Amino acid sequence: RVADRFAGPLVNAPYFARYERMTIPWRMAVGEVDGQPAVIALRQDNGEWMPNSIVRVDVADHRITRVADYTHCPWVLPATTSVVVEPP
Repeated sequence: RVADRFAGPLVNAPYFARYERMTIPWRMAVGEVDGQPAVIALRQDNGEWMPNSIVRVDVADHRITRVADYTHCPWVLPATTSVVVEPP
């Protein structure tokens, strides 16, 4: 689901470097989207951190088995019925 379809140790994954290169302020938070666990990318809007996109992470046997990053799919977040961001 991630464009580079990387398979291997997390420390070697080039995926996370994309977030390091972002020039606008952002944060990631754990939460739920439509009742399902998710990582929620937050961006500042008038000084308040607001949900901007969703990253689904599937885990099995304590290992990440799939990452579905919807950062470049702006229609996904408005199509949800509920987004809950856990407090930091």
